[in-house]
Amino acid sequence: YIDMDNIDISQNSYGILLKSSSGSLTNSEIDVKCNAIDTNSLKTTGSIEHVLTVSNNLITTAEGAGLTAYDGANVYADGNTLSGATEGSGVGIRSSTVELHRNTIGPIGGWNGIWIYGTSDVVAENNTIQDTGKEPVLIGEYHFQDQGWQVPAPTAARIYLANNNIS
Repeated sequence: YIDMDNIDISQNSYGILLKSSSGSLTNSEIDVKCNAIDTNSLKTTGSIEHVLTVSNNLITTAEGAGLTAYDGANVYADGNTLSGATEGSGVGIRSSTVELHRNTIGPIGGWNGIWIYGTSDVVAENNTIQDTGKEPVLIGEYHFQDQGWQVPAPTAARIYLANNNIS
């Protein structure tokens, strides 16, 4: 379990990797080259699945994603500002459960504001998604069945998308 508040990560290639973790990352500034906050899996205690809360952070990347939730992560993100990502998406979600509330995502130079793939469950409410290189919100794998590409077959994913400002 982690509780990180008011930290500053800058002039670094990599941000934070949280594997099988829960707790909070709040009121911080992360300005890195690659992914800023990578989450993978979640912390469990018996049958209780704990949440990782990411709130009120300023997240800037040169190339990578601002926030990832992969392989069973359980993330609640609220009040963050994510930008940059010239070779990625603002938020990348794969086979995870994520709630996004009151975040500003963009400008994103590379791909999507939010990219959801794998079996994922996402709630996105009251966010601003702006100035993305590709689709503001994408559910699914790029290039499925395209010649020369080897990507996983599509899986069931869902999003509740409400009251967002997308431009």
